[in-house]
Amino acid sequence: MTSTEIETSIAQGLRSTEYKARYDAACKRLLSEKVILAHILKAFAKEYKDSSTDDIANKYIEGKTMISRVLSEPDMVPPLITGIDTVQKHENKLGIAYDLLFQALVPDSEDHVELIINIEAQNEPNPGYPLPKRSIYYTSEKIADQKGRVFTKNHYEKIRKVYSIWICQNQPEYRANNVTHLHMACDSFVGDYQERECDYDLLSIFMVYLGGSEGDGKYKGILRLLDVLFSNKKSAVEKGNILKNEFGIPMTEAMEKEFNNMCNLGEAIEQNGIKKGRHTTRLEDIQAIRKNLGYSLEQAMDLLNVPDDERPEYLILLQKQLEA
Repeated sequence: MTSTEIETSIAQGLRSTEYKARYDAACKRLLSEKVILAHILKAFAKEYKDSSTDDIANKYIEGKTMISRVLSEPDMVPPLITGIDTVQKHENKLGIAYDLLFQALVPDSEDHVELIINIEAQNEPNPGYPLPKRSIYYTSEKIADQKGRVFTKNHYEKIRKVYSIWICQNQPEYRANNVTHLHMACDSFVGDYQERECDYDLLSIFMVYLGGSEGDGKYKGILRLLDVLFSNKKSAVEKGNILKNEFGIPMTEAMEKEFNNMCNLGEAIEQNGIKKGRHTTRLEDIQAIRKNLGYSLEQAMDLLNVPDDERPEYLILLQKQLEA
């Protein structure tokens, strides 16, 4: 067996990273479907609670054409449309790469008020930091970024509200099937005067935690829709039937393709993890036999019945451990 044929732990890690990147891309492409976004906005953005999903998708969510104009006159707001397909790949000046970022009109607003909507798909249940803090950073940046784009000078009255909706998959049981809402509020500190809500209600974050049991009473509505959408345990046909029959969402050819991609990639990620776990356990067993019984590496692998074609890989990994 040549060195190129030996599957090392590094190769496994690269493969796992590739699978996850492709899975993430499939998630983002599904989320970019206007009919899906319409259900998300209907569920979480209070501005759309009285609108139909058809109107949200066809009247209020922006098109995919990217039109960007500079401010030609002081304090004029240009028709800035930042198409979904373009912006989700864009990394802005502060180094934030948003999954999906688009604008949507507020229904029945006389001056054509627009909201800025950010949707994030989070597949890692424990990224090593608090996700709510990251979400606040994201929304704050999109508020600050409006200076010079949406308004100039001191015209802060033109600041647009930012929604950030985080769809968090593979959650532990205590957090699954839950949605938390982070937002700005006004409390009277002295006296009873209240600020106008439209002057401070500029940041609204929803943390959507999926992965709970279907028998849970909370597993319905938008939680069920999103869980079905991102599940790698249901076939494309199953997903299509649920979305059509329960939510009135027709299955498109593009959606079916992404469903199949996610199922295949999810299985590949799972199998790669199982194989990696099996390798780790066997390495520990070999080392324990070698240390406690004084066997050579070959003798330890004989005792464990390690297949001949896998031994070169284990020898390389064990040698690296000895050198470390």
